[in-house]
Amino acid sequence: MGALQAWRRWFGRELVGESPRFLEALRVLQCVSKRDSTIVITGETGTGKDLMARTAHRASGRRGRFIPVDCAALQDSLVDSELFGHVQGAFTGAHQAREGVFLAAHGGTLFLDKIGELSPSAQAKVLRVLEDRMVTPVGSDVSVPVEVRLVAATHRNLAEMVQDGSFHAELYFRLCVVKIDLPPLRERGDDIDRITDVTVARLSERLGKSVLGIDKDARDQLRAQPWPGNVRELCSCLERAVLMASPGPLTVEKLRLSRVRRLPPRILSAVSAVSPLDGSLDLRATLEAVERFLIRRAMEAAGGDRSKAAELLGLYPRR
Repeated sequence: MGALQAWRRWFGRELVGESPRFLEALRVLQCVSKRDSTIVITGETGTGKDLMARTAHRASGRRGRFIPVDCAALQDSLVDSELFGHVQGAFTGAHQAREGVFLAAHGGTLFLDKIGELSPSAQAKVLRVLEDRMVTPVGSDVSVPVEVRLVAATHRNLAEMVQDGSFHAELYFRLCVVKIDLPPLRERGDDIDRITDVTVARLSERLGKSVLGIDKDARDQLRAQPWPGNVRELCSCLERAVLMASPGPLTVEKLRLSRVRRLPPRILSAVSAVSPLDGSLDLRATLEAVERFLIRRAMEAAGGDRSKAAELLGLYPRR
């Protein structure tokens, strides 16, 4: 067992996948997990940014807590109090003191999810904490030292936000000491099969169901889906299917995929054989690739006889 696999078995069993880009993300995480450097995790919604952040904390050996914060849910009027805390009587309704998430994560990891949604003023204040390692609760004149490891995540392009002025350039450079990019599920090749198998087994055990894997047609349908919600959407689909399943393997009927997104098995096999792993949605290129694939298969089946191959493909000479 390699060092990465041993590390993953110890700290990140939930991080399932063997595709090259996903393994590269894991290697970076393994390399920096015990350091105090700031990490930014990027990727589409549902790719596993929260799970990577939790694994970074678990592998860090830090004794403090892991504190997750959804930056998109922070109200502008209360963002200072949420981040830095407040003293009793600092504002109307502040009946008791509150420490804020930076102090709550002291000695541990603060995970700022959706950091691209922070207002410009909040961005400047987070930058000040990173520079000074001090927080000042609302209503107080006393700054308090704080020691946290900051992990941030976003589905947005922060570099472009810096260019258009919606994200603080200095904060961007402070955050991007280590950048980990998680690929979307559609670009992870056979990882969808690995994630499906592991998830179905875990769900079957947790829910007390006798589900024995997944049949080929259902697997082909899963591979054909675009999965805009990525791993999160896949896992939700599988949980619903396992809940409703009878003993035996999961079937297409139990997956209850949208009719629009279900394709005949013969088309699925052809598309799966030629689909690029770069997430390309070029219709003409895909159709041309499928055509070449089917012609090649027909020629093989006909032993190189063009007339027989044409007949197999349903192509007959004009009369």
